[in-house]
Amino acid sequence: KKGVNDKLITRQVTTLFNTMQPGDAGISAVLQPLKNLHLAPDFDYPYQTFGSLKFMVLLFSVAILILLIAWVNYINLSTVQSLTRAKETGVRKVLGASRLQLTFQYLSETLLLSGAAVAIAFLLVQLFQQTFNGFTGKQLSLQVLNQGWFWLISGLFILAGSLMSGTYVAWVLSSFKPVATIRGKLSNTISGMSLRKGLVIFQFSVSIIFIIATLVLYQQLNYMKTSNTGISLSQLVVIKGPTVSSEEQASKNDAFKNVLSQLPFVKKYAASNNVPGGGYNFSTAGITKLNAKQDDDKKSYRMFISDEKFFDTYGIRFAAGKTYTSDEAAMGWNNSLKVIINEKAAAQLGFSNEAAIVGQKILWGEKQYEVAGVVKDYHHLSMHQPIDPVIYLPSVSFVYFTIQTDAADMNNKLSTLENYYKQYFAGNPFEYFFADENYNKQFTTENQLGNVFIAAALVAIIIACLGLFGLASFTAKQRIKEIGIRKVLGASVANITKLLSFDFIKLVLVAAIIAFPLAWFAMHRWLQDYAYRVNISWWIFFIAGLIALMIALFTVSFQAIKAAIANPVRSLRTE
Repeated sequence: KKGVNDKLITRQVTTLFNTMQPGDAGISAVLQPLKNLHLAPDFDYPYQTFGSLKFMVLLFSVAILILLIAWVNYINLSTVQSLTRAKETGVRKVLGASRLQLTFQYLSETLLLSGAAVAIAFLLVQLFQQTFNGFTGKQLSLQVLNQGWFWLISGLFILAGSLMSGTYVAWVLSSFKPVATIRGKLSNTISGMSLRKGLVIFQFSVSIIFIIATLVLYQQLNYMKTSNTGISLSQLVVIKGPTVSSEEQASKNDAFKNVLSQLPFVKKYAASNNVPGGGYNFSTAGITKLNAKQDDDKKSYRMFISDEKFFDTYGIRFAAGKTYTSDEAAMGWNNSLKVIINEKAAAQLGFSNEAAIVGQKILWGEKQYEVAGVVKDYHHLSMHQPIDPVIYLPSVSFVYFTIQTDAADMNNKLSTLENYYKQYFAGNPFEYFFADENYNKQFTTENQLGNVFIAAALVAIIIACLGLFGLASFTAKQRIKEIGIRKVLGASVANITKLLSFDFIKLVLVAAIIAFPLAWFAMHRWLQDYAYRVNISWWIFFIAGLIALMIALFTVSFQAIKAAIANPVRSLRTE
């Protein structure tokens, strides 16, 4: 109800829980606002959400960086274009136009260009919405376009961007001296070459950072996909168990598993209440060995419920002991009082020798459970987090049925399984998935990020190359007489191309020097989210720098060769 104190409710729920479960004293309840289930309110939010705030902020940051590069590029290209607009400015000034009027004119042009760009962007978003939905894996809509606040923010964004990118351009273009520009003495009036070079360095720095981020991300993704997880997921088909149950459910489960054991294409099968990549069944504390130390009961364990065949079907190896028997699984963990633990749980319980653990008793509440075996640690979930201490509980289980088979004639096999499934579990839909594909869904975010950074790197490089192309063109025009004299004195096309290209190659090298430590810091921080991660190799920086260098060289060389092969007589006669 409105006005109820949430802290008071939390204390009441905790008190009620501890009253009903006195063996779990010390466990507290937490109330989570429903609005926080989608995206967390901040980066340090400790509870589960179904979206990633970090991912959203990262996407927004990439978009802002791309837009910033575009604005920077507009400044570069517009000031380079001042060569062609200089006389126009001079004539306007002679006819009485003030600097304020000229500034307003150039700012208006920038605003119109930004508005046109936004209109084209909206059109492209409409056209590629379905493609983007396929990329994100979600059915997103454009209902946000119906919100007034969206248009307000968009308008302010366009205005801010136009002012940011257009103010300097307007200031430069309106500052030309009319007499000098009309007489063609523009070389003495155009300033800001250092600024334009600085903007190119900024553009290529961001581009190199995107390239490095993409390479590191795919290296980490490949590491997670190819590392030994400790389980075998290939050729495993998982069938979702019945959700509509009946009084004869237990006997139907047994009958269905009996059919699985007789099908010739089924090599192995198992039943469990969850599967690798899908999580655990629950977590709990209060489990200790008999001679527990202080605070041992506060340590938490993941609990996983399965039958006796689960470990063999998924290729999980035992460090000591063996799986529980079929009779113990049929009795259930509350009656058989048998458990299996992983190596991490053994260490957390305080056992040092796996072989000596088998047959030992652990205390859970008022009951003592015997350790039947210790399985080797494996990555039940992705490498984002360390391996959890897990305790496996015996049960007949029917939430998931896992079947090991081969890939041959899969459609007929699935059809056969569906017929038997509907025979024993009438009213339940036959749903299945492949264990390896389901496990790899944990890497969806990394795959999406990889695609985002590839796209961002390509767009950033293309925009940066446009700026570099414009700057190279401007430089070639400024040095046209010098090039003509050098050619008359015997300089080759290669020598002139090298001369014009070298200055721009230096800009890219400076950009690389700036980008390398920034990229290393950013990706080092990003990798901290993974319990198991790659080291950032030196060759990643070398490749990123080389890619940027080759692209820049190709861009500049086009203008440099064009200037080098021009007729020197015509160049020397040009005013």
